[in-house]
Amino acid sequence: MEASQANNLGTPALGDRAVIEATSKNNARVRQRNTMPEIERRSTRRYPLQLPVRYQATSARLTLSGKGQTLNISSAGLLIASSQGVREGLRLRLNVEWPWLLDDRTPLQLIAESRVVRADASQFAVTLERYQFRTSKRQSAPVDQLPWPVTA
Repeated sequence: MEASQANNLGTPALGDRAVIEATSKNNARVRQRNTMPEIERRSTRRYPLQLPVRYQATSARLTLSGKGQTLNISSAGLLIASSQGVREGLRLRLNVEWPWLLDDRTPLQLIAESRVVRADASQFAVTLERYQFRTSKRQSAPVDQLPWPVTA
């Protein structure tokens, strides 16, 4: 059954695994499960990385800034958990502390210009419009120290 077709009860068919409820001609409630498989619409793979992130609105009229944590990351966007609500359509500058070192000693940050495409009370999703990696202050100790001594 195509998404544009109607089922035999006269209700539109849905393209996801929703439950369709309708009233038949004799006013009996009918439930039908749509068995069409869910299709992944994202064009890039998401990676489940929990990284500290700071964000700030890029609009001069709006003074919004906050902290959160990424839930997943792709080359096209991020899903961020935050207790501060943001609204859809808002443009944000992101600063993500990158977990890997440049040349095994220089910390990196992901700096991005983004737009909020989905938001609720506890998380929001952004699409990346521009991004770059920048070096940050040197750390006195390596980020990931080995649990055993290194011998040559």
